[in-house]
Amino acid sequence: MNSMLNMYGVIRANLHFNKFRVGELLFVEYKCPIEQDAAGLWTPMDYFVHVLSGNKTWRTTEGTWTLEKGQTLFFKKGSAVVYQDFKEDFCVMVFFVSDALSATSSGKFPAS
Repeated sequence: MNSMLNMYGVIRANLHFNKFRVGELLFVEYKCPIEQDAAGLWTPMDYFVHVLSGNKTWRTTEGTWTLEKGQTLFFKKGSAVVYQDFKEDFCVMVFFVSDALSATSSGKFPAS
């Protein structure tokens, strides 16, 4: 596995992704360009992942999740290792959210 990839930084700076930015907020749709079986990534922002096609596994210090088409998951900022499944192209929508937005939004929903 190569060094950790700053997912937020790469997506924000790259013109090849379909994205929409508002300040620090970043919304992106893309087909995953990673070609390794496993890749390390990190991000300085929390993010939601919504899978449009394919599947991928995320491993963080908090657990391991395999996401498939139609599923959405929230990840806290930090590092993760992603494991690829090359049977089908992995297409995803990612929503990066700032700490300020996370803090103001979290108080608006009752704990479950």
